[in-house]
Amino acid sequence: NINVTHDVVYAKPGIKPLKYDVFSPKNAKNLPCIVIVHGGGWSSNNEDIMRGLARELAKGGRYVVFSIDYRWINKLDGETKPTYMHQLIEDVFGAIAHIQENAKKYGADPTRIAVTGDSAGGHLSAAAATLSPLIGDGGFGEREGVYQYMPSYMPKGKSIDQVKKQITDAVKAVAPSYGPARASDFKQFLEQKDQAYWDAISPIEHVPNVSERALPHFIVRGTNDPLVSNAVVQPY
Repeated sequence: NINVTHDVVYAKPGIKPLKYDVFSPKNAKNLPCIVIVHGGGWSSNNEDIMRGLARELAKGGRYVVFSIDYRWINKLDGETKPTYMHQLIEDVFGAIAHIQENAKKYGADPTRIAVTGDSAGGHLSAAAATLSPLIGDGGFGEREGVYQYMPSYMPKGKSIDQVKKQITDAVKAVAPSYGPARASDFKQFLEQKDQAYWDAISPIEHVPNVSERALPHFIVRGTNDPLVSNAVVQPY
């Protein structure tokens, strides 16, 4: 009872086309969206690895599920110039913008989105939820104190402020599994060594005040996880 659409290309900011898969219950109409961001150290895997979870979430007929891919960090995609962590976050925002633009054809409601992911995807899903107010066209670290995310896909006819508001308003919940939320906990993956850059990509630095924006979280972590320790996840 699921319609599956593979390899929807939402952007191509570098060498590899960025894609997502859609798992939609048959006869879906105006169902909430779940966006899955895969893990793999920001440096491996793609949207295919989350097919099992996507099917489990879609099979009850309550959600339309989108499993997304993004660029890999540094030069692991074969790029001549390194890809930085903020650009991976821009890919996630680009995927969400593309999903919102096309949601209705899959029976999905573009105004109700939950984001989930594990490990690196845990970080990126939390980033998608907490950092969307920083979406903008002012550049990322090019001017002192200015860190704004430009989605790697922009819908035609939409301003950057419209896209920022649509994503910020639509993300209603986030469920990051064993994801680091502070850049200093994964600094070995980063070429940037300045604290301002680290803060800008750290969800823990941007948790909204609940009186201004309620953003429910369901956080999973393992007390014996040898890679992403409980001590890394617990502060978030």
